Amino acid sequence: MQRAPSRGARAFEGDLDFLSATEHPDRFSNAPASNKSTSSAPPVSHRERDDDYRDVVCRLDANRRVINCKDDIQWIEQIRQGGQWRGHSFFRHRSVLIERSGATGAALAILRQLAEVHP
Repeated sequence: MQRAPSRGARAFEGDLDFLSATEHPDRFSNAPASNKSTSSAPPVSHRERDDDYRDVVCRLDANRRVINCKDDIQWIEQIRQGGQWRGHSFFRHRSVLIERSGATGAALAILRQLAEVHP
């Protein structure tokens, strides 16, 4: 590639005739951005009502689950209604959560590992 004669330190900003996309990708709108993430992992939601909420503790059954609330102050037992998860019961004490949720099996084992009182 031939270079244009130097214009000194005062080259025109808009004069792109002698620039290439590989040398200056930020000046070409169709050049790929080097700082974009190429991760194929699905996004995780911050909304408690979503299936992919980021802080699910365990699933109790097909229509019930326990989550850590988004403000990190309590556990919430949710029920699936109308295509969304809705808060049903709210807990700060593990023993009450276990008793009222009726958790069994693997879900019970997970709940037993929680702190006695929500931190």
